[in-house]
This record gives sequence, structure tokens and C-alpha cells, in this order.
Amino acid sequence: MRKMNFAENAMRRFADQLKNAGVFRPGLGVGPGVSCGADSVALLALLKIRAELGVVASAAHFNHKLRGKTSDADARSSLRCR
Repeated sequence: MRKMNFAENAMRRFADQLKNAGVFRPGLGVGPGVSCGADSVALLALLKIRAELGVVASAAHFNHKLRGKTSDADARSSLRCR
């Protein structure tokens, strides 16, 4: 059996934790908020296991316009964070 790399191992552990928590059920809709920062992108990558969990995931971004042009750039970037 091939040894899992760090990312694969993290995904496997994350999926196992979500399954064991019993929070997610097939057909459940989840909407993680994303800023397109590193943590948001990591969360979306982890949610690639949504088919395994049976959930429907849709990323959501809200532009508070607190940082001017930087906020606008984040909003545009969020369209690519799917």
C-alpha cells in the first residue's frame, strides 16, 4: 500500500472527523464563507471530500468594503476559489 503524503493524510483525517461527528448527512447544504486567504482556500480544498460526505457545498463571499481596493480584489478572487 502506498504511503499517503501530508495533504492526503490531512484530508483523510478531516473526512473521518466529520463522519464521526455525525453533523453532516447526505443532501445537507453547507456554505463556508471564503475570503480567498490561505485558510479559506485550504477549507475549500478540504471540502473536496463533499461527495464522500454526501453534502452540497457552495462557497460564499461577502465584501464588507473595509479595505477599499483590496476588498474589491478579494471579491474578484473569490470567484476563482471554487
